Amino acid sequence: NEHNSGDVIENRLLWPAIQRSDLNSIFTCQATNTQLAEPKESSYVLDLHLKPLSVKIENPPMPLVADRRYEISCESVGSRPNAIITWYKGKRQLRRSREESLNNTTRSELSFVPNTEDDGKSITCRAENP
Repeated sequence: NEHNSGDVIENRLLWPAIQRSDLNSIFTCQATNTQLAEPKESSYVLDLHLKPLSVKIENPPMPLVADRRYEISCESVGSRPNAIITWYKGKRQLRRSREESLNNTTRSELSFVPNTEDDGKSITCRAENP
């Protein structure tokens, strides 16, 4: 998309469907005038925010026994920057977890002690990239 207004020529690159595979692509704009002057150029590396590709609770212990401590792991893959993992028991958010991230993988471990009132409730981990 080129626009010429006398002394200035503007050219725009429109990319309708950016994909994950475009991450870290290098775009270079080069301007030339005559063979007497070296071309001028400027490059840009494309950085992207990417949603998680997957989230799963790993090897959930079944069934759980009341008043016993469990360490439950959740893994999210594909987020950039690292995913934020949130745990829920039913609709209530749980806070006793720790997280670590490496490359595009975030792992969260929840320390959980169920009680008899938890019978039939679900434990959920949610990964997001705000």
